[in-house]
Amino acid sequence: MDDRIKMAFTFAADITKQLIALSTAVIGAIVTFGNGVLALKVSGAVAWALGCYGVSAIAGAVTGGAAVKAADAAKGAPDAA
Repeated sequence: MDDRIKMAFTFAADITKQLIALSTAVIGAIVTFGNGVLALKVSGAVAWALGCYGVSAIAGAVTGGAAVKAADAAKGAPDAA
């Protein structure tokens, strides 16, 4: 596999991991500190935001799985060089 392709898959995997970590951290912080410290009621816009972060985490996991499958398929392919 070409070095540029390897770097592209590495970059995509790193970005996906960062997005999953960020979205789960935001969800965890809101759930943990929402009622006690921030006095937030999880309804309306906050519920929509949590839902969007949850969808982002799920989409990131799916993207990461697809990137791994594509990288494995590319490893099996003969190099064009």
